[in-house]
Amino acid sequence: MLRYLPLLLLCFSCGEPAPELVLNEGEIYDDSHRTNVGKIVFMTDWISYEDFREADHLTTVDLNTTTELNGRMFLDKTITAHLHDLAPGLSVRELCDAGSFQFTFLVDGAVVYVNNLQTGAGSCEDKNEVTVFGIPLRGAEEQDHWGRFLWMKFMKLGGGETALDGGNHLLEIEVRPYLDKGEVVTGPLIAKGGIRVNTTEREVDPAKVVVQAIAPTDRFPTTEDVLDSDRIEAMNRKIATGQFEDITSVVVLKNGALVLEEYFNGADRTTIHDTRSVGKSFAGALLGQAIKAGHLKSIDQPLAGFYDLNKFGHPSSFKAKTTLRQLLTMTAGFASDDADPDSPGQEEKMYPTRDWVRFTLDLPAREKTDWQYSSAGVVVLGDIVHRLVPGGLEAFAARQLFSPLGITDQQWQRTPTGVGNTAGSLQMSSLSLAAFGQLYLDGGRDLLPAGWAEESLSPLVARNDDKDGHYGYLFWHDVLTVNGATYPVAYASGNGGNKVMMIPGLEVVVVITGTAYGMPYAHLQTEEMVENYLLEAILVK
Repeated sequence: MLRYLPLLLLCFSCGEPAPELVLNEGEIYDDSHRTNVGKIVFMTDWISYEDFREADHLTTVDLNTTTELNGRMFLDKTITAHLHDLAPGLSVRELCDAGSFQFTFLVDGAVVYVNNLQTGAGSCEDKNEVTVFGIPLRGAEEQDHWGRFLWMKFMKLGGGETALDGGNHLLEIEVRPYLDKGEVVTGPLIAKGGIRVNTTEREVDPAKVVVQAIAPTDRFPTTEDVLDSDRIEAMNRKIATGQFEDITSVVVLKNGALVLEEYFNGADRTTIHDTRSVGKSFAGALLGQAIKAGHLKSIDQPLAGFYDLNKFGHPSSFKAKTTLRQLLTMTAGFASDDADPDSPGQEEKMYPTRDWVRFTLDLPAREKTDWQYSSAGVVVLGDIVHRLVPGGLEAFAARQLFSPLGITDQQWQRTPTGVGNTAGSLQMSSLSLAAFGQLYLDGGRDLLPAGWAEESLSPLVARNDDKDGHYGYLFWHDVLTVNGATYPVAYASGNGGNKVMMIPGLEVVVVITGTAYGMPYAHLQTEEMVENYLLEAILVK
């Protein structure tokens, strides 16, 4: 009887049109269902629907001592039937494509967070049949279910941790149907439940909160009393209590001097961090160095000058005319969009192949040159540098880039064809990452072509994301707001919340490393650390 809506769906007949569905209002399964229609009830340990009794309903929970929190939602009819009430003219599949559940979280009567559940969370067949939903929310074990992500977003992104912090609170969840056909339309309340939540301030070892002393190093000068220690200790407390999760290091340079060096969760100065796509930005530096050394003419050279594209799939003038500049700015003329699971060149489709460059050059063309984040394009960029520089990519990088910056701890991941992976996972210590950031803040010194660093960090191309930011040469570009003042920031960014940030207006480099891979809160918590703690700590002084 119990049904889950799976977060990810497997496609066994991709390419074939899905059979049309007839609207199904579902059924009331039994007396227990009938009694609880319109309710969300809670439990700790998971209890199957068949074994679930009224006595198992949880009315209070202590989040400090209980790792599990789960819900069960009872509806009077299917979600597709509720969506049909909002748009009677749409087919069942059109309803599934345009709408789902809207969850509203309230704490002590105040709305804290609203989430329109993504339409891909669960199959249309289930949405057109199921009227009782099991929703795993909080748990020690990872579970690939939209309920876990919903809870995580509420707590980490929606202010839930702050709203529930300290004392006893009433947590309520309301559910409504919503449809988004260019404009979001929300239906009436279809389920609601509440639970008393108790949290107490967690004890923290003071040694994990106090600002860590900076050990002597010959890599940077050090300066004391540059940061407001109260703000740093407030940030450290949130890391120690897990409100900022999986953070491994925070390093800050100001005017080229090391002013903060903090390590967490077992990391130290020697730890080699896997910062994932932060490695893409190194590919931009190596391309600039290849041009400076005369191995390439300019970033306006087209792909047709490096590959015989007639030997690859889907030959096209759009692909042939794609330039190195377009690879640097993620505007290439082939279909590769990491944000779109259906894109032919989405990175997860590339990784299992034996030749990532061939995979990329075989892709269909696209006529548009708008911004699309593409790991595959950066792999091609790295391959071009590898083939043209003496000794190949890794030797060139060690000689021309890493050695002058004092970086000796770099570890490359390699593609299946043995080339250094410029799409990401170039690993090194936090101080080495800081040295790379300082190179760009210093204008590239004599290591990069004149103007290359400034151009790389500029807002060259508009990103089509929810932040309305920009992109440079394999660097992101946004604007931070602190105490009403704005500061342009350029940064390398990688899965897990990893960042190497350059803030020219303050002469500041910030490095944050973390291992929150795949977590929806990873980047947002990093941004909060920078805006609400690190920059405030700098500006107060």
